[in-house]
Amino acid sequence: LRVLSEKALVGYRWYHANHREVSFPFGFGLFAYGSAQVTYSAPRVVVHASRITISCELSHSGPRVGRDVPQLYLSFPATVPGDASSKPEWVLKGFAKVEVVPNKATQVSFELFERDLSYWDDSPGMSRWVCAAGLFHACIGSNARDAVPPPQGRRLRRLLQNGTSSSSIA
Repeated sequence: LRVLSEKALVGYRWYHANHREVSFPFGFGLFAYGSAQVTYSAPRVVVHASRITISCELSHSGPRVGRDVPQLYLSFPATVPGDASSKPEWVLKGFAKVEVVPNKATQVSFELFERDLSYWDDSPGMSRWVCAAGLFHACIGSNARDAVPPPQGRRLRRLLQNGTSSSSIA
């Protein structure tokens, strides 16, 4: 009998949690048509009554139109119960395939609902989804490494807390 101990830390989550570099991170190589680099900018968060919209702009200066697959990663607040060593720091919450025209900004948006901000509470008598309270971090990038680099790296970041938001590039 083999006991698995990684819990939710599988795939890109395990590599990120253990600070391991990989040659091809989750989502790598999805930009098509050339070697142009895609730039992510202008992060925005809009809080609605029943959802949150997170968006940003993509652009590139390559010679031709291409497609990219931006990915939205969410970091849950520390208030989520459980063993910290088995909880993923970042969770993929959305992705979209978009056409990126050279030298023209392309808007991409992700909708988050209460369930997207929830965790499964399996404590005695619960067994239900619970919307986490506290500060969430949202990052958007073309793959797991670019969206969520090590702390000293730059990232497009949105902070969400109690119906308010702010943005920064850290």
